Amino acid sequence: MPKKGPLVFLVVGLSAVPAYADGIIMEWVIAAGAIVAVPITLFIVLVEGCVATWVLRIPFLKAAVVTFSANLVSTLSGIPLMLFERWIFYGVVPKDLHLYFKYYFIASILTYLFFLIVTIFFEWIVWRGWLNSANQSYLTKKLWKSLVLGNVLTYAVLCPLHYLFTSPAANVDELTSDTTWAREPTTSVLYIDSETQFLNRIQTNGVERETMVPFSMKEYFLSEDLETCVYRGTDGNLYHYNASLGKQSLLTEEISEAFNQSATAENKKLAAFVELEGPTPTLEVVPVRSLFTLHEEFRTEFGLKDSEVDWLKDSTTVTRVGSASFSGFRKKEDGSWESLRFPIRSKSANSNLFHGGLDYWTWVKEGYFKVGVNHGPFMGVVTVSKIEKYHMGVSDTPGFLRLPNRRFYSPVFLENGKEVLVEDEHSIYLMDLENRRIGHLVSGVSFSVLSEEISQRHLIEPES
Repeated sequence: MPKKGPLVFLVVGLSAVPAYADGIIMEWVIAAGAIVAVPITLFIVLVEGCVATWVLRIPFLKAAVVTFSANLVSTLSGIPLMLFERWIFYGVVPKDLHLYFKYYFIASILTYLFFLIVTIFFEWIVWRGWLNSANQSYLTKKLWKSLVLGNVLTYAVLCPLHYLFTSPAANVDELTSDTTWAREPTTSVLYIDSETQFLNRIQTNGVERETMVPFSMKEYFLSEDLETCVYRGTDGNLYHYNASLGKQSLLTEEISEAFNQSATAENKKLAAFVELEGPTPTLEVVPVRSLFTLHEEFRTEFGLKDSEVDWLKDSTTVTRVGSASFSGFRKKEDGSWESLRFPIRSKSANSNLFHGGLDYWTWVKEGYFKVGVNHGPFMGVVTVSKIEKYHMGVSDTPGFLRLPNRRFYSPVFLENGKEVLVEDEHSIYLMDLENRRIGHLVSGVSFSVLSEEISQRHLIEPES
């Protein structure tokens, strides 16, 4: 991120990383860009103009005009180079948090050096053209000295400031490459492996890794006895896998992409999932015994795409928990279904559906710690608070607009109340809240925790 083209370009909000525009006000972006860009440009013109006046022996006003023109050219020329550099930068720097933070500084230094050379090159073209047109080509030999000295001085001031205000932040005591320090007794975690896309299981201390379903998938249902798995394959089709027989069978083709918006009633007789096809998301409830034929028992419009499906412990009420709503549907004695609306509550855990617009909900563990993932305009942040006081967190939102390089999902407390699992787009991490450390558990996504905590998802009770 140099001081000229890409730096000013970042200020006005363009980035090579995914930019979710929900909550970003362009008027604010432009105003903030001007507030930052104008003093930076003035500083650059002042320093490089003074250096050019001293080295080339020309009037300061002329030097300032050419310097400004050269910076304008370097800005326009640096935009495509910045996009290319960002693609290379995040393709080379490791994704795992402990390595990412370890090598980010070195990668940034190399980036600044790269753009220093590029900036000098484009400014040299502008300056040489001006000297030739002014019949002062005899100064060309001194031009390199002027440009190198001027740019080194401005980079020496602006690059540290840029790094300070735009680098990712890890407010923790330790980032580790593994989780051998996990508390005993450890917890079993199911996840989809990032490389094979098989359903695997691992302990929170990183041992006893095994494959549960040796077929690639995107989402899954798994029975409590771990014998039956219904999953959406990477081809979009719905499959059933029997662990005892080690066989899979095709159930139906091309089901909804919202398969992870699904839940099974505690009595194991009903399942609910969201169908996104059509103009409005639809909630479907089916008997588990006929799940393989997708026999429909109840269907209704579901509303927001980002809402989560869950069941109450009575196994007759399916709830919809969204960023600003808590409603549901209850099966009556005559077999029909009625609509319900509950007071707004904190959403249940383990959802990774929402991608922008508002702060989502907070997961609470008996007032001890709480952990949340921010999915608003300042995305890519996971924070932990202790008794309403900030405790620890990780932020990977570089740039002046704080757009994310990664997004964190699904923070879930383990039963001990002192550890949290959280995932990003590539890996699953274990957070030790008391010791303020984060360790890389495994490269995978869509995890589920095999513990008594699972049953706690069904304890949300409606209020009259």
